[in-house]
Amino acid sequence: MVLNKNFIKIIFSTLIISGCSVLAVHQYDDEYGKQRPINRLTENINKINAWKEAKEILDDRCVVCHGCYDAPCQLNLASFEGIERGASKEKVYNTRLQAAEPGRLFEDAFTVKQWRDKKYFPVLNERNQTPEANISAGLMARMLTMKAPETPPHSGLLPDSISISLKRAQQCPTIEEFDHFEKNYPSWGMPYGLPALSNREYGSLISWIQQGAPNYQSEELSMKLLFVKLVALYFVVKRGSGNSHCFGSFHDISPILVQCVPNQCLFRFFHFFRKQLQHNLR
Repeated sequence: MVLNKNFIKIIFSTLIISGCSVLAVHQYDDEYGKQRPINRLTENINKINAWKEAKEILDDRCVVCHGCYDAPCQLNLASFEGIERGASKEKVYNTRLQAAEPGRLFEDAFTVKQWRDKKYFPVLNERNQTPEANISAGLMARMLTMKAPETPPHSGLLPDSISISLKRAQQCPTIEEFDHFEKNYPSWGMPYGLPALSNREYGSLISWIQQGAPNYQSEELSMKLLFVKLVALYFVVKRGSGNSHCFGSFHDISPILVQCVPNQCLFRFFHFFRKQLQHNLR
């Protein structure tokens, strides 16, 4: 049987890239330590302000592409939980013969380790937390640096090297694969196909990443969203699976949860349950 030459090239290239990736893992481990989940919660006021400023920039410049369920590489930058989840090489919408394992935020995993077990890879440095490592071993920082403010802007139409076609090949490199990606796609820095960040925007994001990408509200927001899901589940069970019943009641209770902190949520949540049970038992 004669194998197609293109097929042989693909196999050969895949083996080379895989081998390089393994070597890169050892290189990063030797230089910056082993990869592990990082606790990024902080109460330091300067770090809190750094996150607030970074969040505004992410919302203004990044969420337009990375804020949906089918965002490129499944990287959702609309919440800190999405940033910590990281990215995936799997496409959300793709032709497949078997069901794909879902990766819904607040639904299919709740910790960084669980997302790593699901083959999501980090975009923030998860090795030793030093300013140098947070930039050099952080995928998000490296992607931004590729298109730093001093990068000459494109004039007129986008060059052929930057495709905005929906059919373009998806490129989702890990940090260990980044050198190969940067060499092959030097103009694919972030924001992709859009003007570079301003000096202020770039400086704020890089400063936040250098500090270890601190966050101060992840736990509170996660608890609120978890309570919202529990309420929705309650109405599905008590009133049937019809969406109209579930979401009609969901909107009745959601303002209670949005306006309270976790401990208050716990009290109000069960207080609401008690009242609903009393009503249903009449």
